[in-house]
Amino acid sequence: MKKIMILLLITALAFANCSCFFEAEEEESILDALKISAWVLDEELEGTGYWAYEKLANGHGYWVSNDGKEVDSDSVFVYEQLEVGKPRVCAPLGYNHSHNLLIFLDFEGTVQVETDDPSDTTLRLAYSLSDPMNPSLGNWTEENAFRARAPMAVGVCPTGNFTNAGRIVTSDTPVDYEYYINVTAYEEDNTPLIMARIKLTVLEDPHYPYREVSFWSKSPNEVRSRFLSIELVEYEFSDVYKFDMELVETE
Repeated sequence: MKKIMILLLITALAFANCSCFFEAEEEESILDALKISAWVLDEELEGTGYWAYEKLANGHGYWVSNDGKEVDSDSVFVYEQLEVGKPRVCAPLGYNHSHNLLIFLDFEGTVQVETDDPSDTTLRLAYSLSDPMNPSLGNWTEENAFRARAPMAVGVCPTGNFTNAGRIVTSDTPVDYEYYINVTAYEEDNTPLIMARIKLTVLEDPHYPYREVSFWSKSPNEVRSRFLSIELVEYEFSDVYKFDMELVETE
């Protein structure tokens, strides 16, 4: 009888541990259902220097630390998931041969992406059905409100100017602008699961050699930059997910 009791106790403990494991795994899967990522400045380099431009390299450059040390460009920017309320400095527009700025949405299902005002042409969004992770001029569709299957990347072109021109690729943009992009992730039955809001802010870049321009395609004496900050300002679960998380916490 004693051996049977010990065996039952071991079985109960094993079941409890297994249950906790699956509950933790379920909670983690809920919190990571939609991952929003971008190429951003390595956090360890923030506030330690500036981005210097090579004269003959079409805007490419390298990092110069406050003590004058140069850091190769391959070690400056990293691909990272965004965190709520934590602004990061994006890699410069056109980084790594991309067209404009790319924001990556990691989700198994359909996402809806839109600007606050889809008719506002100061910000252009694009996506690609043929190459979802790398929308470029030759394969993208431009729409400021669209639905598509994820995982995918969203091409973001901050023109800062109202224009009817299409298929724009830019390497810089006017300063003193803020933009917002809204993302909704849907379940297979079209139930909204997660709503996220992304904020982009154009940053001053005093080291950019073409920051002040005045010619026909730009506004007179316009100050421009290649850098923006990106911040996940909202990340809300739908009532369905909130209910699921409550079950995980109470069981």
